[in-house]
Amino acid sequence: MRTHTCGDLNSDKVGQQVRLCGWVKNIRVLSETLVFVHLRDAYGSMQLLAEQSRMPQFAEHKRVLELLNPDALVGVHGTVVRRPESMANAAEKTGQIELLVDEIQVLNHAEPLPFSPYIKSKLVKSRIAGSTPFSALFAN
Repeated sequence: MRTHTCGDLNSDKVGQQVRLCGWVKNIRVLSETLVFVHLRDAYGSMQLLAEQSRMPQFAEHKRVLELLNPDALVGVHGTVVRRPESMANAAEKTGQIELLVDEIQVLNHAEPLPFSPYIKSKLVKSRIAGSTPFSALFAN
């Protein structure tokens, strides 16, 4: 089913056709003709680029992508391409490349989560006069 893992891919693979399987981390619909998907597997992560000019059934694929929840399992086929210089992300191993998608298949849907485990935000600490810290309630 897959030819590579997300962690296998790097700039040496530019131009190669690959098949990946993994979980959707997030989806960004930038326009009627462009969708980005962040895919992860046990070995790394990869940015997928779905373009209308590249996919014959783009409207159908876009509709499916828009309905996916994080952690849905997908299989994709496409070509590894170099990201434009201004869009490269040196912080990620695959930040110099992305997968230009030819075909995407949903292998398993995921139920919506009550919160996103991918958003790392600082918890607001509120102080109420005279309150006991939560951890102190269980101290002996």
